[in-house]
Amino acid sequence: MLIYDGDCGICNQSADWARAHLPAGDEVVPWQSVPDLAALGLTVADVETAAYWVDDDGSLHRGEDAVSATLRRVGGGWGVAGAVLGSLPVRPVARRAYYWVAANRHPFSRDGACSVQ
Repeated sequence: MLIYDGDCGICNQSADWARAHLPAGDEVVPWQSVPDLAALGLTVADVETAAYWVDDDGSLHRGEDAVSATLRRVGGGWGVAGAVLGSLPVRPVARRAYYWVAANRHPFSRDGACSVQ
């Protein structure tokens, strides 16, 4: 399951991409629609600051690791990209890039729809 901020334009754009590419049955949901975040081991503070991928076994992947896990789940060339993104040499750069985009997401939203500015 991919959990994202439904009040963020770029997050919604990314979620639309994930829905179109993930295998059938994989969930992509805004955190605002998750009935019990605590059951997943998450808090509102967690999901307000980063996207999360939740594995079938309940393991949590945050931020750039969620992006990596999502791409690996898509598979093919995207899966390779996800593996590279999650690799030790690349991961620190991916983390900085993820949080920079998260902090500056309003201008990246195609439609300008982002409650976080």
